[in-house]
Amino acid sequence: MEINEILEEAIKNNASDIHLQVGLPIFYRVAGVMKRMQDNEILSDIKIMNILSEIIPPESKDVCRIFNELDFSYELKGKARFRVNVSKQLGNFALVFRIVASEIPTIEELKLPKMINRLSSIKTGLILVTGPTGCGKSTTLAAILGKINSEEEKHIITIEDPIEYIHKSNKCLVTQRQVGFDTESYANGLKYALRQDPDIILIGEIRDKETMDIAFMAAQTGHLVFASLHTTDANHTINRILSFYNPSEYEKIREQLAETLRVTVAQQLVKIKNSLNNDRLPVCEILFITPTVADFIVKNNTHEIYNLVNQGSFGEMLSFNTSLVYLIKNNIVSAEEALNVTNDKVQLKQMLRGDLKF
Repeated sequence: MEINEILEEAIKNNASDIHLQVGLPIFYRVAGVMKRMQDNEILSDIKIMNILSEIIPPESKDVCRIFNELDFSYELKGKARFRVNVSKQLGNFALVFRIVASEIPTIEELKLPKMINRLSSIKTGLILVTGPTGCGKSTTLAAILGKINSEEEKHIITIEDPIEYIHKSNKCLVTQRQVGFDTESYANGLKYALRQDPDIILIGEIRDKETMDIAFMAAQTGHLVFASLHTTDANHTINRILSFYNPSEYEKIREQLAETLRVTVAQQLVKIKNSLNNDRLPVCEILFITPTVADFIVKNNTHEIYNLVNQGSFGEMLSFNTSLVYLIKNNIVSAEEALNVTNDKVQLKQMLRGDLKF
């Protein structure tokens, strides 16, 4: 099979990822589970190298040769885009393709909580979308930017590694820059983005102190900054940001977070009940930074935030378990599946029995 045939077959099988390694058949990830594709040829090093030479951008060949790893995008015209990762595995190149839809989905199509719509009306500050790899963070961010692009008259700059969703300028002017191609690094791209008259900046991922520092500065100077982090909930998000700094800086960083952070959205994917294709949808924890939450952050009482989220705090919070109970009550997700993904099984069982209000 040629690479385009492999990718088309993956789309037909509702795969999210395609794995190609020397000495193995093709593996697909479907509904979160790794599937060995039957009746597929064992991939040779020559086959992998031929595929890589066919799809790698010419300007990236030297980078790949020197560092043995690379991220870039690949497109099947009219069908899908792919985020491609190249790495070395036991001395041979291995490829992982993540499928990215050609069309940007809406918040409604993704079945995200209605509360997410409020994020598009926030004018300044920092909004973080968090979760494990493959949970749909990039898709959620694309949907929010898509809503802004259709309703506002702004300049949006995205800095990504690699670019996943292509945003066509609608009411907004959209500028998209790829790390390694259009800019040297996230930090560099973000620093120069501040001189390009932006209203909104999207950072594909905050990975280090330098990027975090500039994100704070952008949020403090009247810009709206969206970014992703690999954390599981609001408390872990705050602790992850602090981990970029020395303990002597924690007090200052807590003050900056309290001043600039507007919302954290933590999400993971859950299987839809009785779906023939094992489709999944996002389940979210949403925290709006109220004055009470900001005070908890400054005073290092972040453990108290968990209680506020569970209480809902007058519609400013949404917990994972409240989201799961809603999906169970509306026959969208099974109780068994919800118990598999929840981070607090005891509480979820109490909520389902009616012992706890939500």
